[in-house]
Amino acid sequence: MPEQLPIDALGEDFDRALDRGHVVVSAATGSGKSTRLPLRARRHGRVLVVEPRRVACMALAGHVARQYGTRTGHGVGYAIRFDPCYRDDTEILFATPGVVLRWLQEGTTDRFATIILDEFHERRQDTDLLLALLAARNRHRLVVTSATLAARPLADWLDGSLLESEGRSFDVAVRHLADEPRAMPTRRDLESRVRKAVQQGLEESSGDILVFLPGRGEIRAAEQALADLKVECQPLHAGVSAAGQRRALRQGNRQRVILATNVAETSLTIPGVTAVVDTGLERRTGQRNGRTVL
Repeated sequence: MPEQLPIDALGEDFDRALDRGHVVVSAATGSGKSTRLPLRARRHGRVLVVEPRRVACMALAGHVARQYGTRTGHGVGYAIRFDPCYRDDTEILFATPGVVLRWLQEGTTDRFATIILDEFHERRQDTDLLLALLAARNRHRLVVTSATLAARPLADWLDGSLLESEGRSFDVAVRHLADEPRAMPTRRDLESRVRKAVQQGLEESSGDILVFLPGRGEIRAAEQALADLKVECQPLHAGVSAAGQRRALRQGNRQRVILATNVAETSLTIPGVTAVVDTGLERRTGQRNGRTVL
């Protein structure tokens, strides 16, 4: 029997709300909304889940496929750029916003009875545009999920139901390891500072350590800096192979250090983590001299 998750308490309320029309679900990170709600929505027909990140698409599809009792790509699949993993009769499909926007133009989205826009609090331009276009067409049941968004105005705009779920809270001790109390995040000597923080985490914690870094280059540098600590380092970002992502998302037999971009902040739940090292840095898209840059 699957583990009970906080979102399961909303099961029957969600079914009734979806019978009436659009639904906005406000639920904390880790409540199970990304994996349980698609399974419940399936009784209305095929389900399309829009995930902002490629890694989350692949990982969630694999997890839900196991719950559904099928192989990834059959009953449950995913669609990301250059890597489709689904069939014409796939019933639950996870896809990135860019793929879904193209399908919307082509009419492919008409195959789905319910479209779930997950992690909507990230407020990306592509997901905002997608919601506006889907709401204007009004051909699907829409489910919008969020961990931190002010959900009532969105539910009123959609003329839909609002459901709220509590998450599971744990006591967390926060410690600042910067040399100066008010120091701003910086890339200067980043890998050596990460090494120092990880060493402290290994001494104080018996579980896995999750390290947030801004990008692949910094992850590679940190991996090299930790090479002599005799601990398993597992990178986690969009460029990691599917097998590598599965390894990062499964609890191992030995203590691990997972070096991840911010994909693991809300989109994924990594089991076994008891300490987190946050560099305070992320790579963002911006405009400079009329050009889009990172």
